[in-house]
Amino acid sequence: MGGQTAGQNPLSPRDQRMLRDILRVLVRPVELWAFLDDEENSADLAAVLLQLDRLARDRLTVHIADGETASGLLLALGIGKKPTLRIVGPGGEFAPVEIVGAPRGYQFGALIHLLAAISGGRTGLPYAARRMAKNVKHDILLEVGVAPTCPHSPQVVRIAQDFALTNPARIFARSVDLVQMTAGAGALTDAVPVLTVYVDGKVMASHVGTLSVERMSRLIQYSFKGGSRHAGGLQHH
Repeated sequence: MGGQTAGQNPLSPRDQRMLRDILRVLVRPVELWAFLDDEENSADLAAVLLQLDRLARDRLTVHIADGETASGLLLALGIGKKPTLRIVGPGGEFAPVEIVGAPRGYQFGALIHLLAAISGGRTGLPYAARRMAKNVKHDILLEVGVAPTCPHSPQVVRIAQDFALTNPARIFARSVDLVQMTAGAGALTDAVPVLTVYVDGKVMASHVGTLSVERMSRLIQYSFKGGSRHAGGLQHH
């Protein structure tokens, strides 16, 4: 978006035109719920999200959750940190995807991609990866630590989200902006993206850097099958 991030307000006229064109890919209406705090990042984020609402017209509805509604949903959804974004798909249910931290830089583009994927009901996974994901019988959390300036983070985030959208009953994807949400993480941003795989609440594997759909698929399988601890450079715990 011409260098625009969700932390800047307002969106420039050029960015608005680009976003209006991009948001036309939304096929069915979706809702974006923003759970915010009192910090400046949240205020800026709210303004940008509401602008997205206007640009997308009836294809996107943004809710800034506050008061009793926010308290009830925070508890029901298990949200522990703010700002956090969740998306309701065309079927009226919350998608198995969570974005922790205001999506800035490259992560802002990843948010737009996610809205399009949920609206269209499609993922970018090849057949073999979809089949593997649908056969998962354990509760899997794919958590990706990102930085807004890392150009490789969105790819890993998108793959994790696609796995979750393929099997929403068993797989959940969370992206966390480490710069915003982790004290002292600024010095660690050269070690992102970092993927951590949880199986039934237990850390089973991790990987730092980019990886393909096939490698993430293999990492997930090794995690819930208790496979080799060092498979093709993938670190297991």
